[in-house]
Amino acid sequence: MNVLFVVIALTIVYFAFLYTSLKNMGGLKGERGRRINPIAAEKTLIFLQALLLAGLVGIDVGVLDPKSIVVMAYIVAIVGHVLLRYYYSRVM
Repeated sequence: MNVLFVVIALTIVYFAFLYTSLKNMGGLKGERGRRINPIAAEKTLIFLQALLLAGLVGIDVGVLDPKSIVVMAYIVAIVGHVLLRYYYSRVM
């Protein structure tokens, strides 16, 4: 039950940060905004796929619980995308 509260809290923080970053960047209206989002999403997806592959191996070996893999993947997807959007908004 505690994991659920952490996931809900992270989701709320994610949407608040996403709203703030979209407001500061002018949304996805400009060419810069339209370039940042796909790049951040692609990098997040690549990392998420590697994490899921490692998780499947961990489940097969019996080291990890499937529930923990789902939670880790969700947290990495949320936090990773926010951090990469922030990074690319600074770099590009």
